[in-house]
Amino acid sequence: MYWQWITRQGNERSTNNDAVGVVDTANYFFTIIVDAAEKGDQGTTLAKYWAQAITQNVGNITTPTPDAIVELMQEKQQALRNQFLHEIASYTAILYDKNNNEGHAIISGDCRLGLQQAGDITWLTNVQTLANADGSFFGPQHLKKESRHTLTRSLNAKRFTQPEVSTITLPEGAVWLLCTDGYWAEHLCENKRWDQLADDASCLKIAHHKLPEEQSTKTVGNYFNYSKEQN
Repeated sequence: MYWQWITRQGNERSTNNDAVGVVDTANYFFTIIVDAAEKGDQGTTLAKYWAQAITQNVGNITTPTPDAIVELMQEKQQALRNQFLHEIASYTAILYDKNNNEGHAIISGDCRLGLQQAGDITWLTNVQTLANADGSFFGPQHLKKESRHTLTRSLNAKRFTQPEVSTITLPEGAVWLLCTDGYWAEHLCENKRWDQLADDASCLKIAHHKLPEEQSTKTVGNYFNYSKEQN
């Protein structure tokens, strides 16, 4: 698998609260993107903790399954009570089985997975916000609603919210875009320039083929790679 991480602190944010973790093995590929809210003063620390803790522990499982990962998340969520009482975050994880080209997305909040193919982007996962609380698929009609910033599912210290799990595939020649809402909503859907984004914006691009080079920020602070061979 090939991947590329790009991230940028928003112009209206004091810190970059996005993080990602990756583990690539012979049989499976796993990644999780995390976007912590500005609420509370430890958003960056929470994003780093969740990306690192989940990815590192998934990497210790010989044959991970979606159920095993959700169980791991529930276990790790209990530790949030010691440090992150006031913070909340969104996340989306991908578990991809290389042997049968089948994957699963595990979603809580408003991070999103898209499929880029022949220049077009199709959103494979929904988001869980008050704007589409009726269960409708998030579309342009929801984009301008202030309620889209209120999550109906999230990572938080008070209780574990069961994430949504969906089946996904990655066709040859296509690229997965695993994004925080600053990237998919503000940058892609609202078509705002990269240097003019108010919110933190991050995307992990994933493909079977090598990706063209572009400016990226694989910093120690928000990028965690537990693969034996670093990409």
